[in-house]
Amino acid sequence: MREQLLKIIKKVPAVYNILLVIKYRKDEEFMAQIIDLRKNPGLIELQDAQTHFEPGSMVCHVNVQEKNAGFFALVRWVLDALYFCDCFSLEPFITFSNDSLYYDVSMPQDRNVFDYYFEQPCFSDSNIFKTKRTVVKYAWRNRLKAEALNKGDAYQVSEEYIVQMARIMKKYLHFNKETQKLIDEQLKLREVNQEVLGVHIRGTDYKLNCRNHPRYIPPEAYYGYIDSALKEYGFKKIYIATDDEEILQQFLKRYGGEKVIFSQNNTRSSGTCGVHTAAGPKREHHKYLLGIEVICDMCTLAACGGILSGLSQVSLMCRIYKKSKDEEFLYDKRLDMGINHKGKFFRVRSSAGS
Repeated sequence: MREQLLKIIKKVPAVYNILLVIKYRKDEEFMAQIIDLRKNPGLIELQDAQTHFEPGSMVCHVNVQEKNAGFFALVRWVLDALYFCDCFSLEPFITFSNDSLYYDVSMPQDRNVFDYYFEQPCFSDSNIFKTKRTVVKYAWRNRLKAEALNKGDAYQVSEEYIVQMARIMKKYLHFNKETQKLIDEQLKLREVNQEVLGVHIRGTDYKLNCRNHPRYIPPEAYYGYIDSALKEYGFKKIYIATDDEEILQQFLKRYGGEKVIFSQNNTRSSGTCGVHTAAGPKREHHKYLLGIEVICDMCTLAACGGILSGLSQVSLMCRIYKKSKDEEFLYDKRLDMGINHKGKFFRVRSSAGS
Protein backbone atom coordinates (compact mmCIF):
# COMPACT_ATOMS: atom_id res chain seq x y z
CA MET A 1 0.00 0.00 0.00
CA ARG A 2 2.78 2.39 0.94
CA GLU A 3 4.68 1.64 -2.29
CA GLN A 4 1.55 2.14 -4.40
CA LEU A 5 0.88 5.47 -2.70
CA LEU A 6 4.48 6.54 -3.31
CA LYS A 7 4.16 5.71 -7.03
CA ILE A 8 1.03 7.87 -7.26
CA ILE A 9 2.69 10.78 -5.44
CA LYS A 10 5.75 10.66 -7.70
CA LYS A 11 3.47 11.25 -10.67
CA VAL A 12 2.70 14.70 -9.20
CA PRO A 13 6.17 16.35 -8.92
CA ALA A 14 4.94 19.38 -6.95
CA VAL A 15 3.43 17.23 -4.21
CA TYR A 16 6.40 14.86 -4.14
CA ASN A 17 8.89 17.74 -3.84
CA ILE A 18 6.91 19.39 -1.05
CA LEU A 19 6.96 16.12 0.89
CA LEU A 20 10.72 15.83 0.34
CA VAL A 21 11.28 19.34 1.72
CA ILE A 22 9.15 18.56 4.77
CA LYS A 23 11.01 15.30 5.35
CA TYR A 24 14.50 16.81 5.02
CA ARG A 25 13.75 20.29 6.38
CA LYS A 26 16.37 19.87 9.12
CA ASP A 27 19.05 18.81 6.65
CA GLU A 28 20.88 22.10 6.07
CA GLU A 29 22.85 20.86 3.07
CA PHE A 30 19.72 19.58 1.32
CA MET A 31 17.83 22.83 1.96
CA ALA A 32 20.78 24.88 0.70
CA GLN A 33 20.85 22.85 -2.51
CA ILE A 34 17.15 23.49 -3.09
CA ILE A 35 17.76 27.23 -2.84
CA ASP A 36 20.82 26.95 -5.11
CA LEU A 37 18.71 25.50 -7.92
CA ARG A 38 17.14 28.94 -8.40
CA LYS A 39 19.56 31.37 -6.81
CA ASN A 40 23.15 30.16 -7.25
CA PRO A 41 24.57 31.41 -10.60
CA GLY A 42 27.68 29.27 -10.11
CA LEU A 43 25.75 26.00 -9.97
CA ILE A 44 26.65 24.09 -13.13
CA GLU A 45 24.47 21.34 -14.58
CA LEU A 46 25.63 18.87 -17.22
CA GLN A 47 23.38 18.55 -20.26
CA ASP A 48 24.08 14.84 -20.56
CA ALA A 49 25.21 12.92 -17.50
CA GLN A 50 26.79 10.30 -19.77
CA THR A 51 29.05 12.82 -21.48
CA HIS A 52 32.69 11.76 -21.35
CA PHE A 53 34.81 14.30 -19.49
CA GLU A 54 37.90 15.60 -21.22
CA PRO A 55 39.83 18.38 -19.46
CA GLY A 56 39.82 21.66 -21.36
CA SER A 57 36.88 20.73 -23.57
CA MET A 58 33.85 22.01 -21.64
CA VAL A 59 31.11 23.37 -23.89
CA CYS A 60 28.21 25.46 -22.62
CA HIS A 61 25.01 25.04 -24.63
CA VAL A 62 23.07 28.31 -24.42
CA ASN A 63 19.58 27.60 -25.74
CA VAL A 64 17.53 30.79 -25.48
CA GLN A 65 13.86 29.83 -25.14
CA GLU A 66 12.01 33.14 -24.89
CA LYS A 67 8.99 33.04 -27.20
CA ASN A 68 7.67 36.47 -26.16
CA ALA A 69 10.97 38.36 -26.32
CA GLY A 70 11.98 41.07 -28.75
CA PHE A 71 15.24 40.77 -30.64
CA PHE A 72 17.58 42.58 -28.29
CA ALA A 73 16.02 40.97 -25.24
CA LEU A 74 17.27 37.72 -26.80
CA VAL A 75 20.68 39.26 -27.42
CA ARG A 76 20.84 40.37 -23.81
CA TRP A 77 20.24 36.75 -22.74
CA VAL A 78 23.19 35.83 -24.95
CA LEU A 79 25.48 38.48 -23.46
CA ASP A 80 24.58 37.35 -19.95
CA ALA A 81 25.37 33.78 -20.97
CA LEU A 82 28.67 34.75 -22.57
CA TYR A 83 29.64 36.59 -19.39
CA PHE A 84 28.91 33.42 -17.42
CA CYS A 85 30.96 31.34 -19.86
CA ASP A 86 33.83 33.81 -19.69
CA CYS A 87 33.87 33.64 -15.88
CA PHE A 88 34.07 29.82 -15.87
CA SER A 89 36.24 29.31 -18.99
CA LEU A 90 33.46 27.52 -20.89
CA GLU A 91 33.21 27.44 -24.69
CA PRO A 92 29.71 28.64 -25.70
CA PHE A 93 27.47 27.31 -28.45
CA ILE A 94 24.32 29.41 -28.87
CA THR A 95 20.89 28.53 -30.22
CA PHE A 96 17.55 30.33 -30.35
CA SER A 97 14.62 27.95 -30.07
CA ASN A 98 12.21 27.58 -32.97
CA ASP A 99 9.40 29.25 -31.03
CA SER A 100 11.38 32.50 -31.18
CA LEU A 101 9.54 35.42 -32.80
CA TYR A 102 12.34 35.48 -35.40
CA TYR A 103 12.17 31.86 -36.50
CA ASP A 104 11.48 32.06 -40.22
CA VAL A 105 10.01 29.13 -42.14
CA SER A 106 11.36 30.59 -45.39
CA MET A 107 14.95 30.33 -44.14
CA PRO A 108 16.98 27.09 -44.45
CA GLN A 109 15.47 24.69 -41.94
CA ASP A 110 18.85 23.37 -40.78
CA ARG A 111 19.93 26.86 -39.77
CA ASN A 112 19.73 27.92 -36.14
CA VAL A 113 17.94 31.28 -35.67
CA PHE A 114 20.96 32.75 -33.85
CA ASP A 115 23.05 31.93 -36.91
CA TYR A 116 20.78 34.02 -39.14
CA TYR A 117 22.50 37.08 -37.70
CA PHE A 118 25.67 36.17 -35.77
CA GLU A 119 28.81 34.09 -35.94
CA GLN A 120 29.15 31.36 -33.35
CA PRO A 121 31.73 32.49 -30.78
CA CYS A 122 33.71 29.24 -30.73
CA PHE A 123 32.25 26.58 -33.05
CA SER A 124 31.16 26.49 -36.67
CA ASP A 125 28.28 24.01 -36.25
CA SER A 126 26.42 21.75 -33.84
CA ASN A 127 28.67 18.74 -34.56
CA ILE A 128 30.38 19.54 -31.28
CA PHE A 129 27.59 17.61 -29.55
CA LYS A 130 28.70 14.47 -31.38
CA THR A 131 32.25 14.68 -30.02
CA LYS A 132 33.52 13.61 -26.62
CA ARG A 133 33.05 16.88 -24.80
CA THR A 134 31.53 17.79 -21.50
CA VAL A 135 28.42 19.86 -22.26
CA VAL A 136 27.16 22.28 -19.63
CA LYS A 137 23.48 23.22 -19.77
CA TYR A 138 22.99 26.96 -19.33
CA ALA A 139 20.14 27.57 -16.88
CA TRP A 140 18.13 30.63 -15.88
CA ARG A 141 19.96 30.94 -12.57
CA ASN A 142 23.27 31.33 -14.43
CA ARG A 143 22.02 34.68 -15.79
CA LEU A 144 22.20 36.02 -12.27
CA LYS A 145 26.00 36.11 -12.55
CA ALA A 146 25.77 39.00 -15.02
CA GLU A 147 22.54 40.54 -13.76
CA ALA A 148 24.07 40.86 -10.26
CA LEU A 149 25.89 43.86 -11.76
CA ASN A 150 22.43 45.52 -11.88
CA LYS A 151 21.15 44.15 -8.58
CA GLY A 152 18.64 42.21 -10.69
CA ASP A 153 16.97 45.14 -12.49
CA ALA A 154 15.92 44.30 -16.04
CA TYR A 155 15.96 47.77 -17.63
CA GLN A 156 17.64 50.14 -15.18
CA VAL A 157 21.18 48.90 -15.70
CA SER A 158 24.41 50.04 -14.06
CA GLU A 159 27.36 51.56 -15.89
CA GLU A 160 29.42 48.57 -14.76
CA TYR A 161 26.99 46.25 -16.57
CA ILE A 162 27.39 48.25 -19.80
CA VAL A 163 31.19 48.19 -19.47
CA GLN A 164 31.32 44.45 -18.85
CA MET A 165 28.83 43.57 -21.58
CA ALA A 166 30.76 45.76 -24.04
CA ARG A 167 33.89 43.78 -23.19
CA ILE A 168 32.00 40.52 -23.71
CA MET A 169 30.47 41.71 -27.00
CA LYS A 170 33.86 42.76 -28.33
CA LYS A 171 35.36 39.40 -27.39
CA TYR A 172 32.60 37.00 -28.40
CA LEU A 173 29.54 38.41 -30.17
CA HIS A 174 30.03 39.38 -33.81
CA PHE A 175 27.64 39.80 -36.73
CA ASN A 176 28.07 37.31 -39.56
CA LYS A 177 29.18 38.48 -43.02
CA GLU A 178 25.62 38.66 -44.40
CA THR A 179 24.40 40.82 -41.52
CA GLN A 180 27.45 43.09 -41.54
CA LYS A 181 27.02 43.70 -45.27
CA LEU A 182 23.41 44.81 -44.74
CA ILE A 183 24.44 47.04 -41.82
CA ASP A 184 27.13 48.73 -43.91
CA GLU A 185 24.69 49.31 -46.77
CA GLN A 186 22.15 50.94 -44.45
CA LEU A 187 24.73 53.13 -42.72
CA LYS A 188 25.90 54.41 -46.09
CA LEU A 189 22.31 55.03 -47.22
CA ARG A 190 21.25 56.85 -44.04
CA GLU A 191 24.35 59.07 -43.90
CA VAL A 192 24.49 59.53 -40.15
CA ASN A 193 27.58 61.04 -38.50
CA GLN A 194 28.71 62.87 -35.38
CA GLU A 195 26.45 65.82 -36.24
CA VAL A 196 23.33 63.64 -35.96
CA LEU A 197 21.39 63.10 -32.73
CA GLY A 198 19.97 59.59 -32.49
CA VAL A 199 16.55 59.31 -30.83
CA HIS A 200 15.04 55.97 -29.93
CA ILE A 201 11.43 55.96 -28.78
CA ARG A 202 9.30 52.87 -28.20
CA GLY A 203 5.61 53.04 -28.86
CA THR A 204 3.09 50.32 -29.82
CA ASP A 205 2.99 47.71 -27.03
CA TYR A 206 4.83 50.05 -24.61
CA LYS A 207 1.62 52.07 -24.51
CA LEU A 208 -0.02 49.13 -22.70
CA ASN A 209 2.24 49.77 -19.68
CA CYS A 210 2.65 46.05 -19.03
CA ARG A 211 3.95 44.87 -15.68
CA ASN A 212 7.76 44.77 -15.32
CA HIS A 213 8.17 46.91 -18.45
CA PRO A 214 9.13 50.62 -18.53
CA ARG A 215 6.39 53.18 -18.34
CA TYR A 216 5.47 54.62 -21.70
CA ILE A 217 6.98 58.04 -22.41
CA PRO A 218 5.11 60.09 -25.07
CA PRO A 219 6.94 62.04 -27.82
CA GLU A 220 6.17 65.36 -26.14
CA ALA A 221 8.51 64.42 -23.27
CA TYR A 222 11.42 64.16 -25.72
CA TYR A 223 11.03 67.49 -27.46
CA GLY A 224 12.64 69.70 -24.80
CA TYR A 225 15.71 67.47 -24.58
CA ILE A 226 16.02 67.33 -28.36
CA ASP A 227 15.75 71.10 -28.70
CA SER A 228 18.39 71.65 -26.02
CA ALA A 229 20.76 69.09 -27.53
CA LEU A 230 20.45 70.62 -31.00
CA LYS A 231 21.30 74.01 -29.59
CA GLU A 232 24.03 73.08 -27.08
CA TYR A 233 25.86 70.35 -29.00
CA GLY A 234 25.42 71.60 -32.55
CA PHE A 235 23.60 68.55 -33.93
CA LYS A 236 22.33 69.33 -37.41
CA LYS A 237 19.88 66.44 -37.87
CA ILE A 238 17.93 63.84 -35.92
CA TYR A 239 17.80 60.13 -36.61
CA ILE A 240 14.48 58.75 -35.38
CA ALA A 241 14.35 55.04 -34.60
CA THR A 242 10.84 54.02 -33.63
CA ASP A 243 8.54 51.04 -34.08
CA ASP A 244 5.49 53.32 -34.10
CA GLU A 245 4.23 54.98 -37.31
CA GLU A 246 2.16 57.55 -35.41
CA ILE A 247 5.18 58.66 -33.37
CA LEU A 248 7.29 58.98 -36.53
CA GLN A 249 4.67 61.24 -38.11
CA GLN A 250 4.61 63.43 -34.99
CA PHE A 251 8.37 63.94 -35.20
CA LEU A 252 8.20 64.71 -38.91
CA LYS A 253 5.47 67.27 -38.28
CA ARG A 254 7.43 69.00 -35.52
CA TYR A 255 10.96 68.98 -37.00
CA GLY A 256 10.35 68.65 -40.75
CA GLY A 257 11.48 66.16 -43.35
CA GLU A 258 14.76 67.97 -44.02
CA LYS A 259 15.96 67.61 -40.44
CA VAL A 260 14.62 64.14 -39.64
CA ILE A 261 16.35 60.99 -40.90
CA PHE A 262 14.60 57.64 -40.61
CA SER A 263 14.57 54.27 -42.31
CA GLN A 264 12.15 54.42 -45.22
CA ASN A 265 11.66 50.65 -45.44
CA ASN A 266 11.38 49.54 -41.80
CA THR A 267 8.20 47.79 -40.71
CA ARG A 268 6.26 49.91 -38.22
CA SER A 269 3.00 49.45 -36.43
CA SER A 270 0.17 51.61 -35.10
CA GLY A 271 -1.90 51.18 -32.01
CA THR A 272 -0.60 48.86 -29.29
CA CYS A 273 0.64 45.82 -31.20
CA GLY A 274 4.42 45.60 -31.54
CA VAL A 275 6.04 45.08 -34.93
CA HIS A 276 7.67 41.87 -33.70
CA THR A 277 4.28 40.39 -32.77
CA ALA A 278 1.96 41.90 -35.39
CA ALA A 279 0.90 40.14 -38.59
CA GLY A 280 3.40 41.88 -40.83
CA PRO A 281 3.53 42.49 -44.60
CA LYS A 282 3.45 39.56 -46.98
CA ARG A 283 7.11 39.37 -47.88
CA GLU A 284 9.65 36.59 -48.10
CA HIS A 285 11.84 36.17 -45.02
CA HIS A 286 9.62 38.56 -43.04
CA LYS A 287 10.62 37.38 -39.56
CA TYR A 288 14.30 37.27 -40.49
CA LEU A 289 14.05 40.81 -41.87
CA LEU A 290 12.44 42.07 -38.65
CA GLY A 291 15.68 41.14 -36.92
CA ILE A 292 17.79 42.80 -39.61
CA GLU A 293 15.74 46.00 -39.36
CA VAL A 294 16.17 46.39 -35.63
CA ILE A 295 19.88 45.52 -35.88
CA CYS A 296 20.37 48.23 -38.51
CA ASP A 297 18.44 50.74 -36.39
CA MET A 298 20.63 49.93 -33.38
CA CYS A 299 23.84 50.28 -35.38
CA THR A 300 22.63 53.53 -36.94
CA LEU A 301 21.91 54.98 -33.51
CA ALA A 302 25.39 53.91 -32.40
CA ALA A 303 26.91 55.75 -35.39
CA CYS A 304 25.31 59.04 -34.28
CA GLY A 305 27.13 61.61 -32.18
CA GLY A 306 24.51 61.60 -29.44
CA ILE A 307 21.64 59.49 -28.20
CA LEU A 308 18.38 60.22 -26.44
CA SER A 309 16.16 57.33 -25.42
CA GLY A 310 13.81 55.87 -22.88
CA LEU A 311 14.44 52.51 -21.25
CA SER A 312 14.53 49.70 -23.79
CA GLN A 313 16.65 46.75 -24.83
CA VAL A 314 17.40 48.42 -28.17
CA SER A 315 18.86 51.56 -26.61
CA LEU A 316 20.73 49.49 -24.00
CA MET A 317 22.31 47.38 -26.73
CA CYS A 318 23.17 50.52 -28.68
CA ARG A 319 25.18 51.83 -25.72
CA ILE A 320 26.89 48.47 -25.24
CA TYR A 321 27.69 48.21 -28.96
CA LYS A 322 29.08 51.76 -29.05
CA LYS A 323 31.38 51.07 -26.10
CA SER A 324 32.44 47.71 -27.58
CA LYS A 325 33.85 49.73 -30.50
CA ASP A 326 35.80 51.90 -28.01
CA GLU A 327 33.63 54.91 -28.82
CA GLU A 328 31.63 57.33 -26.66
CA PHE A 329 28.62 59.54 -27.34
CA LEU A 330 29.11 63.28 -27.15
CA TYR A 331 25.60 63.49 -25.66
CA ASP A 332 23.88 60.61 -23.85
CA LYS A 333 20.51 60.97 -22.12
CA ARG A 334 18.16 58.29 -20.80
CA LEU A 335 14.60 59.23 -19.87
CA ASP A 336 13.46 57.10 -16.96
CA MET A 337 9.86 57.27 -15.77
CA GLY A 338 10.21 54.05 -13.83
CA ILE A 339 8.96 50.49 -14.25
CA ASN A 340 5.33 49.35 -14.12
CA HIS A 341 4.84 47.21 -11.03
CA LYS A 342 1.13 46.68 -11.68
CA GLY A 343 -1.00 45.85 -14.69
CA LYS A 344 -1.12 42.89 -17.05
CA PHE A 345 1.90 40.81 -17.98
CA PHE A 346 3.01 41.08 -21.59
CA ARG A 347 1.90 38.25 -23.85
CA VAL A 348 2.22 37.85 -27.59
CA ARG A 349 -1.26 38.38 -28.99
CA SER A 350 -0.71 37.38 -32.60
CA SER A 351 1.81 35.86 -34.93
CA ALA A 352 4.38 38.01 -36.67
CA GLY A 353 3.67 36.49 -40.06
CA SER A 354 5.85 34.21 -42.12
